[in-house]
Formats: sequence, structure tokens, C-alpha cells
Amino acid sequence: MKQYLTAGVALLLSCCVQSADTSAASGAAGADVPFTTCFAADAEYTGTLLQSVKRGDIAAEAVTRRAVRLEREGDRISFKAEKPFNSIVVRCCIPDAPQGGGIDATLSVLADGKPAAKLPLHSRYTWLYADSDGGLLEDPAVAQKPGGFARNFFDEARLLLDREFPAGTVLTLRKSAGDDAPFYVIDLVDFELVPPPLPCPPDALPVTEFGATADDGADDTAALRKCVAEAKKQGKKVYIPRGVFRQDGILELDNVTVCGAGMWHSTLMTHVLPSDKGPWNGNLGFRLAGRNIRVSDLHVIGFSRRRGKPFQRGVVGSGENFELRNLWIERCGVGIWIGNCRDGVIRNCRFRNNKADGINVNNNSHRVLIENCHARGNGDDSFAAFSNTDKGGGLAGSNSDILFRRNTSESNWWGNGIGLYGGVNIAAENNLVRGAQPVAGIQVSTGHSAWPFDGVTVRGNRIVDCGGVNWNQKFGSIWVHSPGAPIAGAVIENNTIRNGLNDAVKLQGGKSEIELVCRNNRIQSTTGDGVRILGNVRGKVTLDGNTFGAVGGRRLRNDAGKAVGLLEK
Repeated sequence: MKQYLTAGVALLLSCCVQSADTSAASGAAGADVPFTTCFAADAEYTGTLLQSVKRGDIAAEAVTRRAVRLEREGDRISFKAEKPFNSIVVRCCIPDAPQGGGIDATLSVLADGKPAAKLPLHSRYTWLYADSDGGLLEDPAVAQKPGGFARNFFDEARLLLDREFPAGTVLTLRKSAGDDAPFYVIDLVDFELVPPPLPCPPDALPVTEFGATADDGADDTAALRKCVAEAKKQGKKVYIPRGVFRQDGILELDNVTVCGAGMWHSTLMTHVLPSDKGPWNGNLGFRLAGRNIRVSDLHVIGFSRRRGKPFQRGVVGSGENFELRNLWIERCGVGIWIGNCRDGVIRNCRFRNNKADGINVNNNSHRVLIENCHARGNGDDSFAAFSNTDKGGGLAGSNSDILFRRNTSESNWWGNGIGLYGGVNIAAENNLVRGAQPVAGIQVSTGHSAWPFDGVTVRGNRIVDCGGVNWNQKFGSIWVHSPGAPIAGAVIENNTIRNGLNDAVKLQGGKSEIELVCRNNRIQSTTGDGVRILGNVRGKVTLDGNTFGAVGGRRLRNDAGKAVGLLEK
């Protein structure tokens, strides 16, 4: 087996920060984030504990498949903060309106028993309906009113408090008088100590000097575009200060840096959707349209209630030599969708409740690192590298040297935690994937007309509570599938799988062969087989040093027989 590490990958890795908590060599899995997550099911509560792995149940979309329902006045959940904090994020589900469209409600927040805030909640961007639990067709919101099969239950509300609270503070969420939603299902609370706003850099132009005004609800697009144009002309940065700025038109970037006061402080938000016939790029966020682009320290929040038309994305485009850092992107169709790009880094970003992918690195992209990002509650793959042979518009060509490292995917309600679809030297290393449904924790596939694989590595990942059931099919925690082009040079090693809902590692064939080494994986627990090779698989498979704990089926099940050259060490 040849080594799949090119000079391009080596150069990419050498340019990235190497430390004990960001390098793949450290052996830890998942993003190193500045917040602490506490799950409602592990806290002190007086409501009702919900537990389920069944699609269509609210609890099944919770990160740990457990949540707490508050229904009666006085029902509460109390969390003890492990560290100082001045902000919280609450992942919560409240009911839809009887005719759809969502409701508004509040929930009381107490600190050490004293009122701290009323948390505003709504369900305007949740509760999507379909005829069944089958495919999403073009749009997951097959119907925008109640009826049929429901999904996409949770949204997140973030709250920056008026002061810092010390470690040990007991924070309570309570249904009190005036909190009139019929029920509240709480998944978790994130506690974070948010730093002060970043000041305007000395070499930057504030957008407020070009007519943008925070918090007034007026469209600031023209002012934002003027500032971008002038900053490029002068060789300066664009600074978006603290506040909410309305953006109803996308910003095109070439040879310019845009920075904010921080993802908790500077927000770009739209109040409208583009028309169904509007541009694919949408009307929000940024389009990479050249070279030497930097975007950092911003919150981008969309208006999308579906993943199809009309489109909204946080970042799109085809950039070269770019960095996207410290971005919080939510409620868009896709967080970041880039193609025909090269030499880029996406680092320390958060993707929440986007209707499709968190990140999709699309056709003909080369040398891109996605590192230390956190995705939760998205409606397709949290992280995807997608090389599709039938794409046009200048995007023809296979991806190469794409690395997903030390990221976290939690509770995407459709798709995979990480999806790798064709390409050369594609890797997912030291990521944490939890609660992915209804497909796999990590998928390696040449489906969707993907280019062939010539080197793909899935290494050091931790995969928990993954493996879905859909299309009358059970998916593994790791799923390798070759319905189209071949998969060559595949390595699955040193991964840990716990609480798998079906087979831990599942191989499925089709038109082409699979060449795979599966070694030193730790399958702690799964309801199905440890390694399952379906009858339509062809190729060569090496199994070496894998360990098995509580396996519901066989450690190895090979239904392909001699059609697979199977070597066990």
C-alpha cells in the first residue's frame, strides 16, 4: 500500500498551528472550544426525562438522545457551572403553531435562585414536515404546516448576560409565570466566558464611516460594499464593530480582510429572503471572488427555513489563499459552500442549525484545512468534501489534499457527521462525531456521481451514538460505499466507536472495487456487527489489530465471500 501524503499536504500541515490541543498527533478527538456543555439529562431537574433513538421523536435529535421536558409551571433544570461564565446558549425545542410557522415564548433564567433574564425563544425555523421518514426530495420542508412526519426540532438561543458569574454558580431554567409555551424540551446549555469586543485595528476602516448603523434595522448593504471597495483600494482592512448590521446583499471579496469585534459581538443579519429565482450565492454573507482573503470574528445569521431555493449561505465562492476564522454561522441553507478553491484554512468556526451542510468543500478544491470547528443541529453533513463529476460552471475536477482535523459534529438531523465523496488524499482525523442521523457518523463514498478515490484516510476519530436507518437501509457508524467509481488507498485506523446503532464499520459495494485497510480500531459497543461486508462488495480488504467489546452481532460478517480478497492479521 503506497503512502498517500503529497508535498501539497505536507506544506499545508507545516503552515498550520501545531500545539498540544490542535495537532492530530495529540491523539485527542474533537474541537477545543471555549465553552463548556452541560446536558439537561445529567442535571438536576423536576421535569420529565425523554429518551429515544427513533426518528421522529424529539429526544432522538438531542446530542445524547436524551432531553428534559418542562411542562408544568415550576418545572426546572439546574446546572452547576464548572467555570466562570457571562453567556449561555440553550438548545431547546418548543411546539410549532397549530397551522405552522412557529410560536414565540420566554423561559426564565435564574442564577443561584435569583432572576437573571427572560430567555426569548421561538420555533419559526424548526418543525419541518414530510410525507414520511423517507428522502427529503429537493427540499426537507415538503410541507410547511403540521402533518406527516416531523423533524428538525431544536433551535438555539444565545444570551450574553450583564455580568460575569463565578464557577460553582447554579444556573436554573424554569417555566415560570408568563412562560407560556405548552412545553419546553431542553437538550443542553453551553457556558462561556466571552471576552470584551475586539477594537478596530489601526489599519482598518470601520463600516460605520461609510453609513452603516448598528441596531437600527435599516439595510446596510450599500455601506458595507463601499467600505469593502475603499479598503481594497487603500490596502486596509474592513472592521465591523459591535452591534447588529442588516445585510440584504452578498459582499464579494478579493484581496481584502474583513474582521469584526467577535462572534458574540458583531452580527450580520438579513430580514428578507432572496426570490426563488435569485442567484445561487444568495443575499447574505460573503463570496470569495479572488485571492488573499481573510474573514474573522463575526456572527452571520440567516433567514432560511428550507435548504433549497431561495438560497442563503454564510460563505460561498472560489477563493485562493484564504482564511475563515472565528465565524459563527447559523440558520442559513449552508454555512460554508466553496468550490474551485485552493490553499485555504477554515478554523475555530461554529455552524449551528443550517438547513443543509455546515461546510461543503466542493469540486476542484485543493489544499484546504478545516480545523477546530464545531457543528451542531445541521440538516445534512456537518462537514463534507464533495467531488462530483456532473458538476459544471467551472467546477469540474476532483478535490485533492482536503483535511478535516479536530472538529466536532453533533446531532445533525439529516446526512452524515462527516461525508467524504471522491478525491485524492482526502482525510478526516481526530474528529468527534456524536448523534448523527439518519445516515452514518463518517461516510466514505463514490455515490452522487463522485470522482474516484485515490487515497482517503479516516483516522483517530471518536464516533458516538451514530448509524441511522433510512431508505429501508441500516447505515454503519463508519460506512464505506462504492456505487460508482472505485475507492483506492482507503485507510480506516485508530478510530473509536461507542453506542453504534447498527454495524460499526459497514462496507457496501456497487459498480466498483474497494481497496481498504481497517486496522487498530476500537469498537467498544454497537448493536450490529463489528465489521460487516455486504454481498455486493468487490476488492481487497485487510483487517489488522481491531478490537471488539460489546457487539450485538458478529465481530466480522463477510457476505461477499471470495469476491473480496480478505486478509486478517
